[in-house]
Amino acid sequence: MKKYLVILLAVISLISCNKDESIENNKNIYEGCCSDSPVVFQVGAGKIYVPNMITPNWDGINDVFLPYGNSGISIILNLEIKDRNGSLIFNNDTVIPNNTSFAWLPKLSNGEVYKGLFNYEMEVIDTNGITKIIIGTSCCFACDTNSTVIDDISKCCFPCQTNYNGEFDKSLDNFEYNCFLN
Repeated sequence: MKKYLVILLAVISLISCNKDESIENNKNIYEGCCSDSPVVFQVGAGKIYVPNMITPNWDGINDVFLPYGNSGISIILNLEIKDRNGSLIFNNDTVIPNNTSFAWLPKLSNGEVYKGLFNYEMEVIDTNGITKIIIGTSCCFACDTNSTVIDDISKCCFPCQTNYNGEFDKSLDNFEYNCFLN
């Protein structure tokens, strides 16, 4: 009887450890998400808003990564998305701001949805030909993940919170009721 009790306790212990490791692994891939880094950039006569959080749960809201510019932004060149280890996972030579057909649909080559922090770099050109390289980080959050892995949701800036003038508008709802507690 003691032998079975010891085996049962060992199995329960292993299950508990795996559960804690899973939460810790998710915490690691989301570390740095929604930081204090800027999300609005001035480029000559234009402004561009780059969201720092997307949620690809295929509900049609905040599912893709795309920079949003005002009428002073002409075009975006060489948009690159790299995973947290620096490996290229997406690139687009030419992006028209605010046009979702140029957005990154956050899927990897194997069809899996990307999760966690990612890095972006792009060359933004205003209507007067002024160019600026913008480099930053954003996050792809899997809505099936415990939302407590994000340290401060209030710092998250979602795609739907653009005013389409190249700016972030915190007063706009993020519509992520099924993903985060608002």
